[in-house]
Amino acid sequence: MISLYEFKDFSLRSFIANQDEEALYEALGHPDVVHHMASSGISRNDCDAIVSETIEHWQKYGLGSWAVEKDSCMIGWAGFKVWNENEIELLIVLGKESWGLGKSIYNELISLARYEFKLDSLVVILPETRKSFQYIVKKAGFKHVGAESYNGESFQKFTLSLDKNA
Repeated sequence: MISLYEFKDFSLRSFIANQDEEALYEALGHPDVVHHMASSGISRNDCDAIVSETIEHWQKYGLGSWAVEKDSCMIGWAGFKVWNENEIELLIVLGKESWGLGKSIYNELISLARYEFKLDSLVVILPETRKSFQYIVKKAGFKHVGAESYNGESFQKFTLSLDKNA
């Protein structure tokens, strides 16, 4: 089942196995994008894993991430991921040409989390290199709660309580 959400400047749709991997690789392959990821590089195999793990995540948890498209072109991926088995992480990874869409995507994902998926809270885990993006998550109402280590790297963690009446 393909889910699709269309917004003014972008759309979110389910990943399609054996179809989206190359487009995701092309969107995320720029060295500046990789610099902000928890990775020393991204390969086509990594994108194969992202697509298959995202599909599995949807099946296991009933929520997950989507391919992000603009003008029918994949520009990255965004959505939700179970973090530490009891928190839901909001994540966005965009190709460099689309970095300006981050704030809009965050706002729409927060709305989906609150009203569509009825979540109580979200976390954002940002690599130390994403200092400018920390401003966006704080502006969206996330509160900094400290640092976390993952795969030997330090990340900053932010949380947002979702008031259903907001």
